Amino acid sequence: MPKDATRFAHDHPEFRAALVLFLRKKGHIIHDAKTAVEAYQKLMDVCKKHLVDIKAQLEKHEKEFKKDSANWGFPGDLGKIEADLQDALIF
Repeated sequence: MPKDATRFAHDHPEFRAALVLFLRKKGHIIHDAKTAVEAYQKLMDVCKKHLVDIKAQLEKHEKEFKKDSANWGFPGDLGKIEADLQDALIF
């Protein structure tokens, strides 16, 4: 979150309360975080788990491709995944 937005949330408890309510309704991981440190650590842990899961899915995909290496659907899948990963890297 940009520094100004963080300061705004810190200075406006009603905004933070509305944000927490929104996140709770969405089932977001940080809806119950009391501090930025707690929210950050929860999100960092989840991001690291996602990376492990992505690696496992890629390995599974590779095994499936080896069974049907003439299938252009597999490179298509990886093209989508690579584009999504590029988007994720632009933060």
